[in-house]
Amino acid sequence: MQRRVDSDEQVLRRARDYPYDRPEGAYLFDIATGSIGPLDQVEHLGARLVAGRIAVLAVGSNASPRQLARKFTPDRSSGVIPVIRATLADHDVVHAAQMASYGAVPATLASSPGTLVQVHVTLLDDRQRSRMDRTEGVPHAYVIDRIDPALVECAPPFDGPVIAYGAAKGPLLRDGEPVALAAIHAERRRCPAVTQTEMLDSIAAALGTTGDEMVLAAVQDPDVRARVNALLASWR
Repeated sequence: MQRRVDSDEQVLRRARDYPYDRPEGAYLFDIATGSIGPLDQVEHLGARLVAGRIAVLAVGSNASPRQLARKFTPDRSSGVIPVIRATLADHDVVHAAQMASYGAVPATLASSPGTLVQVHVTLLDDRQRSRMDRTEGVPHAYVIDRIDPALVECAPPFDGPVIAYGAAKGPLLRDGEPVALAAIHAERRRCPAVTQTEMLDSIAAALGTTGDEMVLAAVQDPDVRARVNALLASWR
């Protein structure tokens, strides 16, 4: 089967739209169809559905049905992923010091005492967790971090361990401090926040090019992406 080639417009939209739209509340993602439904209309939601699942924080694009469809629907497997809304205390969602293969500067967590940041939690079974680990590039691009469950307030509530994917290269730093994702709502945010477009354009300016040219080149050429990552590492 031939690999579909995205147009330049699609490539740029995927990079600049990160971390993508996500429902305000909890939802159920259907892997087979890529569709979503509200949790409160699923009769079998409860102990049987969440038994044996692990709570994985979705701090960036993994909270979006659009990204979950990219990661899981190609399997054409059955099953569902409950996604619940959560507030994480004493942390913020910031840009990682690395560029994803699709041209965005993805998210990671950073300590931020007093900050309350809005995230989601994906409840994954073993097979789904294994696939999510692969799509996150564990352990090279991201590593597994354990989160104190007391810092996570879920709606609906979920009891059990909580993990998150932390960028292996850590947060991107500007003037010695992390830079938050403006698309992610937080209260009492301590660090500056910029949009994905602003971040990409600032990186491109430092490289003497435009944001669109940089993204397209980085997606097509791993060597260009490596130069971007070297710049981001130097900012740390």
